[in-house]
Amino acid sequence: MNRNLVKDIRNNTIAFFIPIALFFLLVLLEPERVTSANIPILLSQAVLPSILALGLVCNLSVGNWDFALGAECVFTAILAGNIAATLNLGVVA
Repeated sequence: MNRNLVKDIRNNTIAFFIPIALFFLLVLLEPERVTSANIPILLSQAVLPSILALGLVCNLSVGNWDFALGAECVFTAILAGNIAATLNLGVVA
């Protein structure tokens, strides 16, 4: 097998199992707070950062140092905060 292919498979396997290992570590450290019911919540909270990271990786892999994605997220947060303050929605947790 090609050395780069073996290295890619190893790196992808490590990247896949790190979140799983961290979840089991949290289960061992805090079993009353972390249960299997938390898995859908954790996955739903990980979707947006994963999509943003994928967009950034696509830019960086071609040598384009375009960080407009972060600027758009900051602008959206500022705009949404102002709309929430105007509509008297308060802090959404």
